[in-house]
Amino acid sequence: MFGNCKRLCRLLGLCFDIGGLTGDLPVADIGCADGDFSFLLSAMGCPVHAFDNPGTNCNRMTGALELKGALASPVEVRAVDIDRETSLPGGHQYGLAFFMGTLYHVKNPFHVLEMIREQAQNCILSTRIAQTTPDRLTRIEGSPLAYLLDARECNDDVTNYWIFGYQGLLRLLSRCGWRVCAAYRHGTRRDSDPARADERVHLHVVRA
Repeated sequence: MFGNCKRLCRLLGLCFDIGGLTGDLPVADIGCADGDFSFLLSAMGCPVHAFDNPGTNCNRMTGALELKGALASPVEVRAVDIDRETSLPGGHQYGLAFFMGTLYHVKNPFHVLEMIREQAQNCILSTRIAQTTPDRLTRIEGSPLAYLLDARECNDDVTNYWIFGYQGLLRLLSRCGWRVCAAYRHGTRRDSDPARADERVHLHVVRA
């Protein structure tokens, strides 16, 4: 997860100001895994709410809870299945939501992105994208398309679902009420596909 720090610098600038994005509001870390990024933000002075789904988290969130205790951290660690809920627990408003490496794990990306928009003013999103289908016969790069993975087709992980082409991702964000401020693509830059050749994008989006 800390590898995301250098990518955030590429996305937002070397000396980006987290406080300028959060204002006086807390940060939501959605899909926090073991919470390492949440605890880093908290150490920087941000109030943080860390969310993940115990049903799909690799250790049912025990890692995040153990770290919270070991660090005596004020980070609020909360369980949520964002595919099923209508809002993030607590109903808080957030200056900034981090939603990194999680979009392709949700079944209903429309619902989730609209839900986050209702509670967050800014969002830093990262996800896998693809330029072609796995058989290389269909290009999805330039059209508003997505590829639905078969179970275990990508990384032997049944929780991977939607891999968007870049234009498809931009269309999705627009339809969900987000405006893209900055984007940084990295990884495989030629013939990336949903199952093997991995390309990623980080985006800063704001409520439209």
